[in-house]
Amino acid sequence: MNSTHFHSTDVLDITMSMARDDHNGKKPRHKGSGIILRALGAIFVLVICMQFLYLPDKDERPLTVSAPLVAGSPEFMTALSRLIDAPIERGEAVTPIDDGAQFEPILLKALDAASSSIDFTTYPWANGAFSNSVFAALTRAASRGVEVRVLIDALGGHTTPNNLIAALRAAGGKVAIYHPFSILDPMQFDSRDHVRSIVVDGKVGFLGGIGIGDIWLGDGVSKGWSDMMFQVQRTMAESLQSAFAEVWNETTGEVIAGPLIYPPISAAETARETNQFIHVVSVPSDSYQPIRDTYLLSIGSAKKTLDIVNGFAVPDQGTLDMIETAAKSGIAVRMLTPGPSTYAPILRYAWEGDYDALLKAGVRIFEYKPEMIHTKLLIADGVWSIIGSANLDSRSDLLNDENVMGIADPKLATALEQVFEKDLANSTEITLSAWQGRSVLEKGFTDVRAQFVLLFAKQL
Repeated sequence: MNSTHFHSTDVLDITMSMARDDHNGKKPRHKGSGIILRALGAIFVLVICMQFLYLPDKDERPLTVSAPLVAGSPEFMTALSRLIDAPIERGEAVTPIDDGAQFEPILLKALDAASSSIDFTTYPWANGAFSNSVFAALTRAASRGVEVRVLIDALGGHTTPNNLIAALRAAGGKVAIYHPFSILDPMQFDSRDHVRSIVVDGKVGFLGGIGIGDIWLGDGVSKGWSDMMFQVQRTMAESLQSAFAEVWNETTGEVIAGPLIYPPISAAETARETNQFIHVVSVPSDSYQPIRDTYLLSIGSAKKTLDIVNGFAVPDQGTLDMIETAAKSGIAVRMLTPGPSTYAPILRYAWEGDYDALLKAGVRIFEYKPEMIHTKLLIADGVWSIIGSANLDSRSDLLNDENVMGIADPKLATALEQVFEKDLANSTEITLSAWQGRSVLEKGFTDVRAQFVLLFAKQL
């Protein structure tokens, strides 16, 4: 985010200057000076509010391509790589992990097996049983000499127990807090570390949507949120490591280096790399929005099928236009989002405002019934998949640090389609006839509510 045009320090300097004048025996300021100071303070507050709510023009524009592309094809990969300035790499097979009940034991086993390093960051980190188990494993690792680094977001991890942080530090682990609030730079607090990135020994990594909190300790049907994580190996884990190192350096000033962090990759490991991937590491600005560009190019390059599941879907108008264009062209577009069990009703209110246009375009919309669905996936043509932390909203595009991987791998896409179909079986489809069959009062209320909520789209 760009810095504000008027800083809190400006108001502070003016106030201190007036105090110095009075202290030195100079003639007191005219009464009008107090009015001026209050006016400057009001301007400061107004600018802060505008920074929080303002959406750059680019956020509303669809993406156009000079030549047809096919999702996952070599031409597509090259175009995306050049567009977002990220390399095309090769990686080993990705292992999907469906829901927190499966992820917790896999994660704890990996942490307990660590021999050299653990680098760990996740946006939500809430006090509870899951947090206790993870901190215990991290502290055990640090006690046996493993280099442990944990980056906790100041907002997402505000309930993280201080005693557990202290115990980890006492064992030799390093803990840093990302973007704590500062009156000297209040806009910094609006930019969050929304990444989920865990790397063990520089060889095994995890990314996805699951955070450290007890709401994830379930199967997503009978208990807990429905979500996914993905286990990756070697080159893909190394790429996650590099992304962590960048944010860690920004936060602490430490450059992470050496063979314990980036162990050499053997020829046998390279031979197992069967997929192609592009790692999208997003620290966005008004002019650089790689997450949005990745999603839009993927949507615009689908030719047969496009399946999207997202827990916090509030797409900007340009994204909506491209989804509708895809459906109108004959592509089978399905979108799965939270239903009444959503964690954030306000997001669902905003999303409902788009139902009419999407359904008329031919998009099939499903709402997940049992619990909150928090998964973030895009699957195009059974070949190309996007996995990671980003939501389909302006905050992920414009404000948050995010971490996603686009992967060209039919086997992975097929596995993700199976998860998608399983989740559809626990969902309700919203049909055009049912949506248009609502009462006039209900339609009007839904539209007004959606338009009001969208005034704050940047912060949703």
